[in-house]
Amino acid sequence: MMTTTLQTLTDEWIKERPFLKELGQFHLAIESILESIPQEKKEWPALHAAKEEFKRGIPLFKCESFQMPALDAAIEYFQALTNLSESEKAPAPFKEHCLKLQEALAGDKDLAEMIIRAVIKDEHQKLSAAFEKHQLNEGVTKFLAWTAIARAVRPYLSEIMEWEVKQGWHKEYCPTCGALPNMAQLKRSSKGRRRHLVCGCCKTQWVYKRIICPYCGNEDQEQLEIIEIEGEDDIRVDVCNSCKGYIKVYTNQGEEEIALADWSTIHFDILIKEKGFLKMGTHLFDV
Repeated sequence: MMTTTLQTLTDEWIKERPFLKELGQFHLAIESILESIPQEKKEWPALHAAKEEFKRGIPLFKCESFQMPALDAAIEYFQALTNLSESEKAPAPFKEHCLKLQEALAGDKDLAEMIIRAVIKDEHQKLSAAFEKHQLNEGVTKFLAWTAIARAVRPYLSEIMEWEVKQGWHKEYCPTCGALPNMAQLKRSSKGRRRHLVCGCCKTQWVYKRIICPYCGNEDQEQLEIIEIEGEDDIRVDVCNSCKGYIKVYTNQGEEEIALADWSTIHFDILIKEKGFLKMGTHLFDV
């Protein structure tokens, strides 16, 4: 059963932005599939085994000493998501790619695990070979894989992030999976509002300096600019005129589940792209 909160947030978001209706319904269809699969939270292994690698700047998922107990759940979610091939809410081309992936997984019992493991470890050669062999769409396959991984890791994410904070992670890429951020949020704290970068792949959040471009490291305030969109009070765009990168920033709290979903602010991407800026963060879909 769909969580009432997400359903309500999505309905309200779409009501104010009717042009996002089809995209919103598509993501609700994804959520419905994920919600239908129960996940048993296993005991999380001691994270200190990865401490030394992590201190050297290696994201947790890339540490050789790290073992993810949610792997089986990620595989199950991934396989289930290919059922979007039958969803009325999915775009026709997407449904076709899901069907091809579904057939490939049925014909190779080891393929789902291989793809999930390769996506987690960012093993490009393995993935490219699998995509070519089975004639799979790279974008759709990675989108489904990361959606599955993020859902499988979700019960453990607060524990992971707490451990990462204690280790003092201050880099521009995700401490969990290594992806560049695709969004950010300003959160209130005892020291004022702090910027948290948001990973579009595994959904990890981590604190990062406010006045700096997370893509090129530019700190020249004359090169950094804030663009606000009329009618959107809680979202803004921070742009860098040095590298032409930008990041969407949620400036409020309470509606993270929808405001940080990336698809919900895709109209920002279109407008900012027209101004000559580039979506440089790691993202699972493009405009």
